Amino acid sequence: MDFVTIARDAAQRSWENSLAHPFIQELHQGTLSESCFRYYLLQDRYYLESLQSVYLAIGQQTELPQIKMMMEQGAKRLVAGEISIRETFFERLQITEQEVQQTPLATVPKRYVAHMHQQLQHSVSVAFASLLPCAWLYQEIGLALSSGSPHPVYQRWIETCITPESMAIVAQEKELLNQLYQKATASERHQMIEAFVTSVKMEEAFWDMAYYFNR
Repeated sequence: MDFVTIARDAAQRSWENSLAHPFIQELHQGTLSESCFRYYLLQDRYYLESLQSVYLAIGQQTELPQIKMMMEQGAKRLVAGEISIRETFFERLQITEQEVQQTPLATVPKRYVAHMHQQLQHSVSVAFASLLPCAWLYQEIGLALSSGSPHPVYQRWIETCITPESMAIVAQEKELLNQLYQKATASERHQMIEAFVTSVKMEEAFWDMAYYFNR
């Protein structure tokens, strides 16, 4: 079997937990507390900002031109994405720079980013595998919620998960990771799967963090 099939099966429980999470379900229904969504955005800001450094580090370490270009382009998209989030969600929810600065950084995004950086100690392929769950899981969430949310802000968030560009990028990443997996040693294959599964678990923890932070 290929990497994406094995990795997805290995992460099945946490993957399904994310899709069924009350944060996601209530976002779909339009009943999610805006305070939860605000907190999610504030913590996700750090995650996206820090993720840029992971992409750049992988790009610097790889000798494969296709991965180097993908990582460089990914870092640029993250910068553009962060700007877009500030100009749409932050403005619509009136999240100020003061609120950004005064909101303590949670443990989950710190651990998640640290996890991805640590995979570079193994190989570029392992680090790359740790990146895939974020974009792929968000894509599946967007597709699962494609019937829409009555809350206009949440509806806009759903739409950002399933843009044609993001769908194409996920497909490209899957294909490339399948190729890397076929060429990897048995040890490296195991590390790629483990890195992927841990990232999926961190995604589930991210929803927990946002949903239960003030409960």
